[in-house]
Amino acid sequence: MITKEQVMPFFPTRVVLRARLEKYRASNPDEGLLYIDMSELAHHMVDLIKSKQTSEFPAVFDVIERLHIEGDDYVKEAAYYWYS
Repeated sequence: MITKEQVMPFFPTRVVLRARLEKYRASNPDEGLLYIDMSELAHHMVDLIKSKQTSEFPAVFDVIERLHIEGDDYVKEAAYYWYS
């Protein structure tokens, strides 16, 4: 069962997303919400679309599918809302 703490390391993300998450977490240390992390991932992917760099997309969608199948209820819900 995949828990919320295990989710983000599954994604094949570049340094840009990691920096984006670290910046958010530094300014909001008490939150640690998976929904925020997933939102930052979505913004990162939009930036990649704009720069025509979509090579990460198949791997990201594979992870989302895995979260639907192997995640706990919280993770499944986050994956559902991210993907829909």
